[in-house]
Amino acid sequence: YTFTGWDKAFTNITADLVVTAQYEMLGDVDGDGNVSMADALTILRMAMDILPVENQQIADVDGDGFITSMDALLALRFAMHIEQ
Repeated sequence: YTFTGWDKAFTNITADLVVTAQYEMLGDVDGDGNVSMADALTILRMAMDILPVENQQIADVDGDGFITSMDALLALRFAMHIEQ
């Protein structure tokens, strides 16, 4: 298995170890813990090259490797509780 986003590195565990996963929600480009219409608008502006892409992985909601209007639409649908 490959795990990413942990708060420390570990490869050979010989005693109890507490680790914490740090993650971000897809579409939450402002990092406030919620996907909102403002996030969708920011993603759309990134797709149109009006704003620089700050975090490709978070803005690429559909996971295709590109920031497009589809990512903005998916974020908007999530913000409106249409998409889970």
